[in-house]
Amino acid sequence: MTVYRNKQIDTAKGILMLLVILGHVLLASSNLTQTGSFLLKLIYSFHMPAFLIISGILFDREKQKKNVFQKFLLTRVKHILIPYFIFELLGGIAQNVFAYGSRETFFTILIRIMTFRMYVGADWYLLTYLLAIVLVYIANKVIQKNSGLLMTAGTLFVTVSIYQGTIINEQCVFILRILLAYSLIIFGILMKDILLSFDQKKIVIAGVCFILSVVYNTNVFMHAVILGNPVLFLLGGVSGSYLVLQLAAVIDSNLMNTLGRYSIVSMGIHQDMIWIFGWFFGLNGSSPLIIFNIAVTYLLCIIVTMIYRSIFGKEQL
Repeated sequence: MTVYRNKQIDTAKGILMLLVILGHVLLASSNLTQTGSFLLKLIYSFHMPAFLIISGILFDREKQKKNVFQKFLLTRVKHILIPYFIFELLGGIAQNVFAYGSRETFFTILIRIMTFRMYVGADWYLLTYLLAIVLVYIANKVIQKNSGLLMTAGTLFVTVSIYQGTIINEQCVFILRILLAYSLIIFGILMKDILLSFDQKKIVIAGVCFILSVVYNTNVFMHAVILGNPVLFLLGGVSGSYLVLQLAAVIDSNLMNTLGRYSIVSMGIHQDMIWIFGWFFGLNGSSPLIIFNIAVTYLLCIIVTMIYRSIFGKEQL
């Protein structure tokens, strides 16, 4: 069955995926310049919230109301959970092959993966998105009005904002991350028409909001549920999503589109590429090395994506 793809959204996800790669290259680099540090803060201020907000745009409320839960869940397991285990296995092997000092046994690697103690840092997004989208599906079945969805998302977002940065228990942080992801996906669902429509005034307003969030909300790390200022966090996520979507509307790049279409693949394997690159070449803050690392990682992600597509099929969430 042919599945209609929204090229603008796939390209937007490709842009965000490129920012994820850049962010992790910068994060792994030593002796960052002031420019590199600023880029890192800019990227982390909005890129993961934007991924979830854009995922909300893709959620068809009427279609999913008719969809049975078993079918919905099996589709997500096939496209998210199975790749998660594959990427984690590759990550565990890569880390142990290129590790310094003691190495884990293959059995230990499997146990760690099965208990969701991740080797690949970015894989937190896959599990978080899977569980959050299941909650969104259930809420969509139960709650008929947009106002009801907005109330649940707003309440959970405020709750997460209150407890952010205060909890060190890993399981509690995991739960808060899912609730935050749920809120952002719902915001994306409700703001779909606004985010996809082009308007020069909106671009100016979004630009101003984005700059404010980057300048005044520099302590953002969604993996650890650190939002900084919650209002600026949300403002940055929404305005960043809008700007990326509008940029995607004017970009005609098959490579960027492919990277976005199979962003789950790139999310799961790009850090392995960065580690291996660092093992061979080292990682420091020099611009040429950073650019070379990004280029190599990007191309390898595209190659692995092509292999993945040939094995698991041509369509992706």
